[in-house]
Amino acid sequence: DTEKCVGCGKCVFICPYDAIVWKDISTPEIKTEDCMGCGACALVCPHQAIELRGYEFEPISEIIKNCSRKTAKAKAQGKPAILLFVCQWSEFSALDDVQNGCLGDDITIIELPCSKGFDPVLVLEALSLGFDGVMAVVCPEELCKLEEGTELAERNFSALKTVLKQYNLEERFDSFRVSPKYLGEFNATLESFKQKISSILKPEVKST
Repeated sequence: DTEKCVGCGKCVFICPYDAIVWKDISTPEIKTEDCMGCGACALVCPHQAIELRGYEFEPISEIIKNCSRKTAKAKAQGKPAILLFVCQWSEFSALDDVQNGCLGDDITIIELPCSKGFDPVLVLEALSLGFDGVMAVVCPEELCKLEEGTELAERNFSALKTVLKQYNLEERFDSFRVSPKYLGEFNATLESFKQKISSILKPEVKST
């Protein structure tokens, strides 16, 4: 959006594919033939002058609605339906279980261009549509490829937990910093989260 662009140049310097150029002192130009759609430019733009199609709030919200249909199948099997929001820059896809498709039918994965753009409202929507728990998978701070991405995401997570606490839903959300250096840690964390959600959903049995 040329009307919003102030020519700060952040998008030019952040692009890992050199797909954004300045021809003169004007609005930077995106070379569509070189663009890989990573979303880095849209996330660092301070004036929201760049829009990454498919990653706006509305399309992601629509994806959540479509994916929520899977929750019935998981619940029929006695499993909690878990939604994972995953930063596309993270090492998540390098994990063995992900590559082998072993996470299970009770796990739904939605990629975001970066955890920096994580919208807490999406978690509230996912829970309202039938997901029993939501986990955000982000990069460790030292591996974050965008400026302060993990730090900003953690601030959003903190604000989200404050809101969830008001509705007694704070245990339904968690975050994990994924790194292939700690093989097996994600599996253990996810399994622990699933067990916690299961215990929350399990009705209390009162003795008579």
